[in-house]
Amino acid sequence: MTSHEDTSVVNPSPQVSQVLAVAPQSAAGLMVIDTACQKTCVGRGTYLAHCDILRSFGLRCQWTPESENFRFGAGGPQQSSMLVAIPAGVEGEAMVILASLLDASIPLLAPLRLLSQLGAVLDLPKQSCRLHKIGVTVQLAKTLGGHLALRVTQFPKEGMPRSADMWHHKRQPCVEVVLDPAKSAASADADARGESKSTKHITRNTGMAEGTHVLAAAVSGSSSEAKQHRKCRECRPDTSRPRLRNGLWHGAR
Repeated sequence: MTSHEDTSVVNPSPQVSQVLAVAPQSAAGLMVIDTACQKTCVGRGTYLAHCDILRSFGLRCQWTPESENFRFGAGGPQQSSMLVAIPAGVEGEAMVILASLLDASIPLLAPLRLLSQLGAVLDLPKQSCRLHKIGVTVQLAKTLGGHLALRVTQFPKEGMPRSADMWHHKRQPCVEVVLDPAKSAASADADARGESKSTKHITRNTGMAEGTHVLAAAVSGSSSEAKQHRKCRECRPDTSRPRLRNGLWHGAR
């Protein structure tokens, strides 16, 4: 009797694609590209870690009360508590990013709308991004989870312009990143002609918005500290400034 070896082919196990999450604190200083996101947003943990970086530059965020609904995947809706104006710098170009603050474990996300407003063109083979609105090409960073991101703490050598804390008050609805009004048009024209950018800024801003201490206390869960700071005139939000209501900014400035 002759024995025959079983030569039938056994299909290998199907390949499992790895999906890596982003540790929020490790993404501080970065803005993760997420073209499926519909609105710029940031989680509490990332925001607090990012504020620590901003303090080293003498910068602070401003904020406005907000109530916007978000949904992540199949989860339930989440509601933002504040709209934070984050001073940012990309390759020495100053800007202010408007992001909704959420009680969620997410990094600062750059949605399609914000990328479009920057005139972003991605080059995935080179892992770079051309930002036509400010006339620069940047090398993308990569988070520990493998997500591509923009570095947003490359401030001008002379610091943020003095007027930067007022840029977002005059923005149009749906604008999620505000550029230096004095430079954005000139940079776009120079980029269209293929010219290199020149970087001239005013002076370092060491005292941005009122209400920063209240926000830090609120997001870290210290209600007593928040109440204490609300009594401080220096830390109280300026009620004379425009406020967001029904999707529009209100108030004279």
